[in-house]
Amino acid sequence: MIFDEIYDDFKINEVENYLEISFKNLVFYIESKEEFLILKEIFIEKEYNFIVNEDCVLIYIGTNVGMASIFFSQFDFIHKFYAFEPLKDTFEIANKKFKANKISKIFEFDNFGLGKE
Repeated sequence: MIFDEIYDDFKINEVENYLEISFKNLVFYIESKEEFLILKEIFIEKEYNFIVNEDCVLIYIGTNVGMASIFFSQFDFIHKFYAFEPLKDTFEIANKKFKANKISKIFEFDNFGLGKE
């Protein structure tokens, strides 16, 4: 598997209805093929990778299941961020992932969307 080629501490365990995947002191509960593909896109393909020369605050609208937020929390130049997810079930999945990974940089995580309606 490609993850273990990149992360020396990569582990995968089958637990009830999901896979528990861990690496870099992070843990992810993967419940669908889509979630696995998101994890791969973010942590293997580095689709969300960016570098800035100054400290910043991140505003992440549409947090989905929280994997990108966990990825962003690893950067030293991001001191805190605000996250928003309008779908209740998805919000709860993300919140579970944030707690499992003890993400402290999230200043605020709200269960609503941003926009006119």
